[in-house]
Amino acid sequence: MNDIFIWRTRTYIYEIDAFGHVNNAVYWQYLQQATVGAHPRTRWRLRRLQIEYLTPALYGDELDVLAWPESRDPSGHLTWGYLIRRPADGRELVAARATWDGDDATVTPLTAPVAFRRPKALRLTAPIASSHTFRWQHIVRDYEPGADGLVPPAVHLQWIEEAKFSAAAAVGWSPERMAAADFVTVQLQHETEWYGDLGAGAEVTILSRLVELRRLKGTWRHEVYSDGRLVALDYSHGAFLDRSGHPRPAPSALLTALLTGERGTGDG
Repeated sequence: MNDIFIWRTRTYIYEIDAFGHVNNAVYWQYLQQATVGAHPRTRWRLRRLQIEYLTPALYGDELDVLAWPESRDPSGHLTWGYLIRRPADGRELVAARATWDGDDATVTPLTAPVAFRRPKALRLTAPIASSHTFRWQHIVRDYEPGADGLVPPAVHLQWIEEAKFSAAAAVGWSPERMAAADFVTVQLQHETEWYGDLGAGAEVTILSRLVELRRLKGTWRHEVYSDGRLVALDYSHGAFLDRSGHPRPAPSALLTALLTGERGTGDG
């Protein structure tokens, strides 16, 4: 019998990023653990992830990760719904939906609707027709694959984050310059699809470009390639803030540099 599964965990110091929050890629690991906890004898391989970050988790927080099977498509892929919440204050931190390859036909979707928040669909309302494409390259290290010898999705998301910051640095906007300009970006959503797998020693190229800009938000498209094949496609949507956490427009010089690929000297 399938039901809503709840996995409880506590955040650890090695999961915390430079902003004092649980790193975004860590949440995927929570989703994976909850899925395996619900059906430990099934081999799950992620194919699509839709995740919305609502409120950051902090060091020492106790979290409940709720997971439930939602639907199965004709090819046998099973989609699960997830909600991560903090019992201490009832805050919802993450809403997600993930589609998996699984080898357990006994896992059936819940028949009753689950009255929890679903992640918002990422929609481009004013896509940019043309912008500069940045290239980030990497060789998969021996320590990056998981127990099955394949690079887990959390590592892909870490690469994508690194590719984005590398693009900004390439046009003269290092993290230090952004801090001096009182500017930070905060991740709001990821929508990612995986088309293949990677192991140690694989040569990886990520092509990244801005595909939408709003006054206080922006979206990147990241294509992950290896040996000429598309391994993953990610859309990454974030908000523009000052260092106090208040919304603010991105520096115009930064946006111009990212759109054109040319280093700028202004700070505005």
